[in-house]
Amino acid sequence: MRYAKSDCVSDPLVRAYMLGFRLGDLNVYKRGEGSETIVVRCHTTHEAQVSVMKSLFGEFGRVSITPRGNHFTVNCFLNRTFEFLLPKNSAVWQWVRDDDSVAPSFVAGYVDAEGNFIINQGRGRFKIDSYDRSILEWICLWLSQRGIAHKYRCIRKKGPSWRNQPPLHGDLWRLNINEANSLEQFIGEISPFLRHAHRIRDAKKCTANVALRRKNGSIK
Repeated sequence: MRYAKSDCVSDPLVRAYMLGFRLGDLNVYKRGEGSETIVVRCHTTHEAQVSVMKSLFGEFGRVSITPRGNHFTVNCFLNRTFEFLLPKNSAVWQWVRDDDSVAPSFVAGYVDAEGNFIINQGRGRFKIDSYDRSILEWICLWLSQRGIAHKYRCIRKKGPSWRNQPPLHGDLWRLNINEANSLEQFIGEISPFLRHAHRIRDAKKCTANVALRRKNGSIK
């Protein structure tokens, strides 16, 4: 072992976040069949995502950051207690669906990887565009159970595209939260677990937007 490694924490909230973030935006693999090292990798143009990687995995093993122009390649070298991150299928996060207490942390991890809080036409909004239909449908169920209004639809079908865009390898799905009170409730649910500086900043902007609109009387 070239670098010191330590075991993953047992805290289910941290592990749920790791799974959500991994399923959204990370590549995880073993170097070889008998390897003791799990590599967690991402490519990003955002230093905020590099910071998430360091905060999430830095205490457990070596984190290598390689700048390439305006891109960063991040590799985290971890021990086999991180094998739970290897599979990318619905079975690997079944325990999250069965434990409502960890769901907000899992959703926060996925939002940090894939989501966006925006101000559009003077209103705070949230959206995720993803090929992971099973994850988005479960998030929709979780939102419905909390009375959080949302919209969910397929925005582009698999195959040939248009306007010189590359063909899609799968159907692309979109989840929106536009209604002000629902957006505020959603942010309240996941904000304690967000790690991505841009998501935290933009979520606060949306919360402030809702508060201002409520003060101006445009929200009941």
